[in-house]
Amino acid sequence: YFAVVMCAMMGYVVFQYQGALGYVIAEEDSHNGFPEAEYRRRRAMAEAEIRLKEGQSTQALETLTVALERAADDLKLNERFHQLLFNLNVRDRCLRHLAHYLPLAARSNPALAATALLNARKLQPDYLPDDALVCERVASALLDRHKTREGLSLLRNLHQRFPDYPHIPRAYLLAARGFAEGLGQVEPAQKLLAFVRGR
Repeated sequence: YFAVVMCAMMGYVVFQYQGALGYVIAEEDSHNGFPEAEYRRRRAMAEAEIRLKEGQSTQALETLTVALERAADDLKLNERFHQLLFNLNVRDRCLRHLAHYLPLAARSNPALAATALLNARKLQPDYLPDDALVCERVASALLDRHKTREGLSLLRNLHQRFPDYPHIPRAYLLAARGFAEGLGQVEPAQKLLAFVRGR
């Protein structure tokens, strides 16, 4: 009897002082152990997938839009939103979203940014980002994927489009490499190198 009572009392004491002892019990409305931002992202993406499977593409877009209002710089949410807009062929909205998504992806994952740019070119063949650094990073990712012409199109006349960009030499060395190694065209590469030397 003494042992049973002591075990019960010890259990109660541990329960009462669980915070001080470093234990926390799971509550019914807990987020399954995920941080709040991760939980909200997973929930929004899962809900959007369910809506899509039920044929409710507008509601799926709305779900992701609401989630992005809370976490505008969440890369995974932005990536999924871009894929959804592109697959549903919502052209204008997709191109507007790229203005935010491309710089974000270029900073964190240039390969994703390269894919997004290739998608944008299917919607608008002459699409160009509004940021020189984004152009350079995406061009580098495209060259790594052997998409030389697409990468070089981002670097063409960069000094005229962005005269205040301080990394023009680095970008043009990248373009020269693309011409020489990617396309086997030595003459344009030499012209770019001469331009860099001259400036």
